[in-house]
Amino acid sequence: MIVLNDLWTDLFDQPITPLEENMMEGIVGHVDESDSVIVLAAIIVHMLTKVLLQDPASPFVIASTLTKSIKDLEVSLNVIRREAGNLHVYLSELRGDAEITRQTLKLARMVAKERRQIPPPVLKLDPNTGHSEWEHTLAPNAMRQIYVATIFASLVGGTVVTLLINLFTG
Repeated sequence: MIVLNDLWTDLFDQPITPLEENMMEGIVGHVDESDSVIVLAAIIVHMLTKVLLQDPASPFVIASTLTKSIKDLEVSLNVIRREAGNLHVYLSELRGDAEITRQTLKLARMVAKERRQIPPPVLKLDPNTGHSEWEHTLAPNAMRQIYVATIFASLVGGTVVTLLINLFTG
């Protein structure tokens, strides 16, 4: 009985690999053990596995590398597709925000244009009293609302200040 590991160590100074051992067991089953064909088969099997499986330039290594690269590219492509979908959502949201900004700017321009058309207040003398007073371009109703809001704010502010003083001193 031939011990393949000893044959490999004698011929190549290295142990037999599992693939080489499987191939050689198949060959040994078909030929006579004492035949010199086993040595030739060992050399051919070793050279084939070395050239086809261990050499970086072998077609099998290249095919394996290409397969791994294709799988990596598929993963990257899936990530890119997912991010492109997210980008589409973000861009549509950004378009909506841009439209809101455009409308706001349009409204601000209209308000600014209306403001430029309002004449500034003029200081004039009251002929009856001789005192100076501002002539307002606002409607009397708007002036009344400003006065009421001012009085209300001063009352609320005074009340809050009084409560705070009582709270901290009392």
